[in-house]
Amino acid sequence: MLHFSSASDMLPPGAAKKALEEALDHADQAILEGRNAIQNLRSSTTVTNELAQAIAALGEGLRGRDRKVDGRRSARSFAKRFPARQGDQH
Repeated sequence: MLHFSSASDMLPPGAAKKALEEALDHADQAILEGRNAIQNLRSSTTVTNELAQAIAALGEGLRGRDRKVDGRRSARSFAKRFPARQGDQH
């Protein structure tokens, strides 16, 4: 980018210089958008990892509970421990 910018500085005013400067502006914008996209990917990975860890911790906490009863009983006891909030019902 710096080489093209230097070349643009050497050109006389005119259509070629204007076209090169516009191309440099577009390239700068593309680099900025790419950098932002990568940062967003990194931060979404962090959030995803935190969510995965929270779910794993919940699973560890629930492991072993209601192990000796059938699935319906387990679902009922889970529902009693974590009642639905108003508006959560579908």
